Amino acid sequence: MAGEEGAAPAAANEHRGEVAIDLNGHRFVLLPTFEAVAAIESQIGPVMALARRGMGNPSSLELRELAVVITEGMRAWGKLHKDTGSANAGVDKVQRMIFDAGIPTAVMPVMRFLEQAITGGAKPTPGKA
Repeated sequence: MAGEEGAAPAAANEHRGEVAIDLNGHRFVLLPTFEAVAAIESQIGPVMALARRGMGNPSSLELRELAVVITEGMRAWGKLHKDTGSANAGVDKVQRMIFDAGIPTAVMPVMRFLEQAITGGAKPTPGKA
């Protein structure tokens, strides 16, 4: 993954909807794309329902749900930036990294990712319609 096999990614580009997450001393960037959302929904169900549940009670998000969201966001970022480590991230490895870092460390980045995903990702550039 990016933080392990190559240089760590630069800061997340908020205008592109990217979200940074630090796990076990490694920085990863999540990118909300159509493909990432489709992959998330095929594995754990509707993104809107997951976001709604997380907003109501963040501690209700399960470890596997957090891992799937982070993995698919990493894969999307890795594909865009041709980072094979992130593009080939695996749910099981990410799940272990979340557990080792402490599950609460993953909740807020996942919620930010979901917010970006359900609102279309990119933020408008100031001064542009």
